[in-house]
Amino acid sequence: MAVISLSSLQISAPTSLNTSYVCGVTLTNGEVVYADSNNSNKLDKADCTTLAKASPVGIVLVPGADDTSTALATNNTLLKSTGTFSKGSWYYLSATSGDICLETDLTTNNYVTQIGYAKSDDELVVMIVKTGVQK
Repeated sequence: MAVISLSSLQISAPTSLNTSYVCGVTLTNGEVVYADSNNSNKLDKADCTTLAKASPVGIVLVPGADDTSTALATNNTLLKSTGTFSKGSWYYLSATSGDICLETDLTTNNYVTQIGYAKSDDELVVMIVKTGVQK
């Protein structure tokens, strides 16, 4: 299975939005992000290649440019994206910045970070688990 881009995500109830973050780079809808401690904790695209980048805080719901505020989907948020998911599957942070993948797409030395599970083929429940464990 390939890397999955979440650019067409829409929020569905129940909502759990966090709007207290500022973009450190230009971010688009659906990108998984972390707070970059080297840039005043501004948001940057997360990936599973380093421990810092494998510590996401949410998924972007409001696109933004550098130094603008954004809204994030955090744990227990239900997101919709038609036909993107496989019901019952867990999704993980990918090595491709901002994207997710299935566990089978992670390779040696990738950090394992769960992003959420597919409630249906069209819905992802955000359930971020930062394990800090490398494959």
